[in-house]
Amino acid sequence: MTDESEDYYPITGKLILIVEDEAELRKVVKRIIKLEGYTTLEAEDVESALYILKTEPIDIVLLDLVMPGRSGIDVLHYIDEVDIPVPVIILTGKPSLETAIDAVEKGAFSYLTKPIDREELLKELDKAVAERWRLIREREQLSEYTFLKMKEDWKEE
Repeated sequence: MTDESEDYYPITGKLILIVEDEAELRKVVKRIIKLEGYTTLEAEDVESALYILKTEPIDIVLLDLVMPGRSGIDVLHYIDEVDIPVPVIILTGKPSLETAIDAVEKGAFSYLTKPIDREELLKELDKAVAERWRLIREREQLSEYTFLKMKEDWKEE
């Protein structure tokens, strides 16, 4: 697990967790997205990714599915289980219709195949940033609605 700053991440909607076991690919992806103004954290395995998701305000996850040990699907399960409003873009070198459907059914926002096409990655990141803000607004509205409903119920008692 590595990071490029000193535990300070600006609130931009652009803190991206790259979960990829291949160090060279992590480096390439980081270089591409850093040039676009994104801040990155990296995880080389599922355990590191889960730790980062528990401790950092991640906005987008770039997730390899096939890694030694546990699968990237375990990360999707965790995100769903604890209800983190974060878009996940799957990166895979073993594309198949079945894998794509499975990932999307488990909550992936989008699905890219390796080798990664720079333009396609940047296009998906732009969409994921918009989705992240939509999810945050939706959560805030739900929270406000719940508060108002509770306040209403309290007045009725």
